[in-house]
Amino acid sequence: MLRFIAVTLAAIATSSCAFSFDRADGLEPGSVRARVVGEHGKPVAFAVVARDGSPAIVRTNKDGTFTIRGLGAGPVALRVTDDVDGDGIAERAAIRALSIDAFPDPKTNAPTLSAVLLGDVALTLTTAVTGHVFDSSGNVAPGAVVVVYRRAHDLTAAEVVAGAAPPQDLGIEARTAAADDGSFDLPGVEPGAATIAAF
Repeated sequence: MLRFIAVTLAAIATSSCAFSFDRADGLEPGSVRARVVGEHGKPVAFAVVARDGSPAIVRTNKDGTFTIRGLGAGPVALRVTDDVDGDGIAERAAIRALSIDAFPDPKTNAPTLSAVLLGDVALTLTTAVTGHVFDSSGNVAPGAVVVVYRRAHDLTAAEVVAGAAPPQDLGIEARTAAADDGSFDLPGVEPGAATIAAF
């Protein structure tokens, strides 16, 4: 039996300093550029940036910056994670939703794509989701697959770039299987509204 539970996850938030890019930095149409920062606004090197659940990732540079090129028109969701201790579980994360827009070039009238300068993307501490899975009869459900995923309506205003129409489904953020006693533990989940499903 499939169960969905809407939850709000909490963790301590961090702050960031202001940072912006100049269009003269060579940002191409269909690109996104930003800088990832952690506590106290310091750049985060080698953080992972994934797009819409794609297996392809980019890593931030030493100064915390990244650029994703070659995006088509439409909504884009970026998930940024930082595995501080190298155990495979992100201790800090952020989500940003944005849109790449198509419009006619003012000089040539040829179709072109927008580019997005996100500025700073501040990572927040992740949290863990724990619990037990029971079937419709109330019995524990060992081996049940448990997932955490987000939809566009789960995002906060700070996570959506102004004017963007984010993807409706941001994909699975974390996945595990319930133990023999039906218990599960999903570490490394970004705080905020999310849906937990077990099946």
